Amino acid sequence: FYHSQGQENSGYVTEDFLRGIAGEVAGLDVARTMKTAPSGDQAIADAQTEADRFGISSTPSFTVGPTGGRQRVLQVGSLEPAEFTAALDKAIAKR
Repeated sequence: FYHSQGQENSGYVTEDFLRGIAGEVAGLDVARTMKTAPSGDQAIADAQTEADRFGISSTPSFTVGPTGGRQRVLQVGSLEPAEFTAALDKAIAKR
């Protein structure tokens, strides 16, 4: 997705764009995935609501927490796997 992204806020994320990205994932049933995904406008509104709730204003950003439970922003210093491992291990230990 990030490799193929367009200019921010340009509206490049269309259904055709998402179908193209999904089609590059080996073994993914694109038709089923697109059928069960929320509508574009609703997905964007939901994502914006969540971002506002957490004070997130940049991408990529991540939250962590139990399914259906309280989430918190995952703080990492870089996008290196070790950063995520350390942050996730810390979040799990707090549980």
